[in-house]
Amino acid sequence: MLKKSFFRFVDSLDLTNKLSNKAVLNFFDIMHIKISKRKSKTNAIINTKNIDKLLLKEGYIENQSWWKRISYGSSTMDYSGCEIIAVYNALFNLNKEQSCNNIVELISYFEKHGSALRGFFGTSPRAIERYFAKKGYDTAISLDGTAQSIEAIENRYETFIVTFFNDVNRLSSGVHTVCITGKRNGYYIHNNYKIDSKTGFYTSQGPFDTLENSIRLIKPNSKMISLIGIK
Repeated sequence: MLKKSFFRFVDSLDLTNKLSNKAVLNFFDIMHIKISKRKSKTNAIINTKNIDKLLLKEGYIENQSWWKRISYGSSTMDYSGCEIIAVYNALFNLNKEQSCNNIVELISYFEKHGSALRGFFGTSPRAIERYFAKKGYDTAISLDGTAQSIEAIENRYETFIVTFFNDVNRLSSGVHTVCITGKRNGYYIHNNYKIDSKTGFYTSQGPFDTLENSIRLIKPNSKMISLIGIK
């Protein structure tokens, strides 16, 4: 009862509308607590043993909810690994080469360089942008959800990472991060809990005709926090 009352109180504050996107990203950065080398090494050993059961095929990761046995800091990837999965999917779109080792290495990297509240709050979007810049990619980050700003990013890039509130009216619904790919054949959202009605497996969501429409339609009441373009 106390938990439900607390979340109702948090939602009543309307922070999703009152806080600027810059303030939200600042919060992620402030909450970064570096995972110890010992904990990160233990996670990597366990994750290496379990990861091959989850990467069902070469390509994009769409099945985050299955990743309960994969650790991220003091949390697990099914709960707070969406940013890392978005990075993995973006790298696949850019290079078309990914493996079990790549995702384990990404988890270890962000445990050191971007995990928020020891992984329980996911990963800082700014840490994601810094990761790609450090790797030599051309990047841009926008906190402005206007059509003009989104179009400016769209015109320069074909790989995107979007962080958003799941429900603009309920902070308790949390934050999610996805990779969006495409351009010539439409835009596709990856790892947004879309289930293929024919196969019963998770799949990408789309195609959408513009990047703006893909962002607007990610979730019924969602609100963009940040948009990263990468090439």
